[in-house]
Amino acid sequence: LSMVAKKSKSAEDKEENFTTILKELEKVVSSLETGAGGLESALESYEKGVGLARKGHEMLNKAEKKVEVLLSAENGDIKTEALDP
Repeated sequence: LSMVAKKSKSAEDKEENFTTILKELEKVVSSLETGAGGLESALESYEKGVGLARKGHEMLNKAEKKVEVLLSAENGDIKTEALDP
């Protein structure tokens, strides 16, 4: 595989992982909203949800740090600069 193919596969895996996290988080929220189960079950679901939310947030932070804007320098060279949110 070429480097481009490897990078795109890795990006797909990360997107899949993020999508999986969101789907799992939606299930947890739904479970908590219905109130099914007891207090112990709700606490376990809440813990799981907090963990998923943190993991998703970390993934978003890493992705944000990787976003760069290409700027053309006056001499024609291309430089990268971090994107300010």
